[in-house]
Amino acid sequence: MCGLAAYADATGQAQARGAATGCGSFFGGRLFKHGSDGQVIRPEFTQLHYPLYWHYDILGGLKAMVEVGAS
Repeated sequence: MCGLAAYADATGQAQARGAATGCGSFFGGRLFKHGSDGQVIRPEFTQLHYPLYWHYDILGGLKAMVEVGAS
């Protein structure tokens, strides 16, 4: 998401910006919580990591959404 936003900033490509901000649906979709019962799919998502490296966590995702202007 951040890479797409940086690419959009560097090239001015609207499609890349749309793809970056569209990643905000990540948290509304089934990638974070089950669609049927709303439970977190992987409890590790709620455990914060520092530095993030390759581990995804909820704070890193929210921070990235703010950086790219996703709603």
